[in-house]
Amino acid sequence: MQSLPRNPPVCVWAEPSQVALVREIADAASLDPVAAGCWANGQTGAVAGALDAAPATDLRAMLASMQGGALLIASAGDFGSRPEDLRALVQAWQRGVRLFCLDPIPQSVFDLARLWRPQDDLDLDGGPLSMARIAGLERAMRLLAMPTRTPAFVESVETLLAFGTPRSAVVRVHASPGRLSLASRLVGGFDLLDHLFPGFEHVAWIDACRVQRGHSTGRASAPPDSLRAIDGDLAAIVRFPDGRAATMHLSDSAPTDAFSVELLSSQGLFRIDDSGHEWLAPDGTVRSAARAQPPSVGVRIGLEIARLLRAAGPDTGPVPLDRSLVAAQTALLSAHTGHPESPSTMIEMARRVEP
Repeated sequence: MQSLPRNPPVCVWAEPSQVALVREIADAASLDPVAAGCWANGQTGAVAGALDAAPATDLRAMLASMQGGALLIASAGDFGSRPEDLRALVQAWQRGVRLFCLDPIPQSVFDLARLWRPQDDLDLDGGPLSMARIAGLERAMRLLAMPTRTPAFVESVETLLAFGTPRSAVVRVHASPGRLSLASRLVGGFDLLDHLFPGFEHVAWIDACRVQRGHSTGRASAPPDSLRAIDGDLAAIVRFPDGRAATMHLSDSAPTDAFSVELLSSQGLFRIDDSGHEWLAPDGTVRSAARAQPPSVGVRIGLEIARLLRAAGPDTGPVPLDRSLVAAQTALLSAHTGHPESPSTMIEMARRVEP
């Protein structure tokens, strides 16, 4: 079997628990890790050593040293919450660095409003950083491991259109421990809902409960300043403005990395998961089905990176964060208050944040 040509060198920012996932991604994408580090104190050596890469203790410094190549941020920590973070990303992007992440960046509606969508230009100690350049940076970054970008979902879209408007849905987006964050699964789940129930600026309300990893009973969550440092399971009921509804189960502590969707409509039942889709008519007969053995999540992410680096096939652009980030933090707000919450509340809170 002919081996793939090697892609540009990659720098990695990850947690030690993600090393196996990063290796799988790098092998599938034919990437060579040259530098690696971790936001957690004392963990850089473990990550760099396991990847046979040079240790890096500061992500901004690592970005400043890059001339082309690619950056994979597997675990962001609090990166993306400071002006100097944005400056480092913009300058690296302008030098030709390709930017990939498994965590959403930014991870907060407040950071999005304060830094990424400011009303005025920001002076970042190196000249003004205009909204146009920020928008360019958002288009340049690629959030990976999203269910809507999997081959199974993409190949089901045409059949989904024939299935028509769903009246309700059950959505599950899971990751196994230490690989993909709950922040990633939350954004992935709500991005999935945006595709399944299009046409709304935001959902009407979300009623959610989060059970932290290691606890068998739900406890009041901290106020949702950010998606950072959250873990465990989140269960939610989502109501749309026209009265339709969805239930969601999101976790970073499941046995497998997987997603699944079940939709009900007057046309029957439509199922989608990592292996394909199936459409059952109201009488139970199969109208459409397509199944294939899915690759592991690491291989799938690696192939997505390879396709983007080689410009092989159409680029569908970045995953938009606006609605999914607002919805994810609204779910965390509901888990904190114990009551259904509306995205409008989170949006109003973000408007009050000082730049």
